[in-house]
Amino acid sequence: MRRPSIRLFLCLVLAVVMAAPAAAADDYTDPEYRSHEGDNLTRGRGMQLYQLTTPAYSEAFVSASADSLARAQGHQLADARYGRAYVGASQYMSTWGVGNAEDYFDVTPREIAFVSQTGAKLYGHIWGSELPGPRPGVVITTGSIQGSNQMYWWAARALSAAGYVVMTYDVQGQGQSETFGHAPGSALPTAEGVPFQQSFNFVQGTIDAMRFFLSTPEHPYVPATWTADDVASQEARSDGERMDWVNPAWAVLDGENIGIAGHSLGASAVTVVQQCSDESTRYLDVPDCHGESYPIRAVVGWDQLGTTDYVPVVPGMNQAADGYFLSPTPSPTAPDPHEKLVAHDAWTAAGIDTYTLVIRAGTHLEWSQVAYHGPATR
Repeated sequence: MRRPSIRLFLCLVLAVVMAAPAAAADDYTDPEYRSHEGDNLTRGRGMQLYQLTTPAYSEAFVSASADSLARAQGHQLADARYGRAYVGASQYMSTWGVGNAEDYFDVTPREIAFVSQTGAKLYGHIWGSELPGPRPGVVITTGSIQGSNQMYWWAARALSAAGYVVMTYDVQGQGQSETFGHAPGSALPTAEGVPFQQSFNFVQGTIDAMRFFLSTPEHPYVPATWTADDVASQEARSDGERMDWVNPAWAVLDGENIGIAGHSLGASAVTVVQQCSDESTRYLDVPDCHGESYPIRAVVGWDQLGTTDYVPVVPGMNQAADGYFLSPTPSPTAPDPHEKLVAHDAWTAAGIDTYTLVIRAGTHLEWSQVAYHGPATR
């Protein structure tokens, strides 16, 4: 079987951008700019309007949300006796745990559960384990403000269909993952990783997810910073609990070719973690790498790659919205066309392949597909 190139990963995650004539001026004094801006404001709510006015979407959402909530509550019930508590938004708000409802049941990934270095139990999914290999892999880290891995199933579906093994997961405190940490082998909760809205959960979540993704029967998963005794204590405590120590897709994963992608705070996280690649010795100088390197070959940031405190190491793609944040709002003057090119310029200066894509009328939620109340283009 011909394997897809890891560089192809950069192309497969391109958003579709509709070309349009450039405005003749850059503020409301020009009629063409006002017309252009009015069209942008409409485009920026295209997905939300579609969801609110399409009966078929509403029908799909009912089924998808019922499944998502049932799974979340099932985790609550099964894990309570092990001292685990889940209070993320996806436990109670189905709009946060569905993603694109119309595609929710198109592919059934394999659910996984693994423990992070804080001792929190993280849930996620493996895509493409049933296909022959070896095939390169991609780890996707969610955005913050209660982003769930279901929001990024659109990318997992596309990548797995193109021949990649994919891992999506919920960082600590979000989605269906546990809120609190634990010392290895202890049922007592700790405050490590609390609150969820901190870069540590996303950076170290990416590290732990990648370590799990690369695990095999010969080299089972060990959370970053843990010792063999820590793992033994956790395994003893987890006797009877659902806990995975080996990637179920290990036999078909090409463990020498891994891409990482992330959205929002997750994009900032993968910008940091790409420095842990074995393509250079940079990992020795980055504390978040813990002195270890990984076979990272490409990085993608969805709104967007970080712009400070990093050194480009592997080829990177940067995707960004062109001016709106969480909701389309009037823009009396055009955004600075160079504002989204900071990461691009850094990669170019480093002599490493890069690509930047900016979505016209896009919002920060283009990549997360929040049902009903997430403005985005369509």
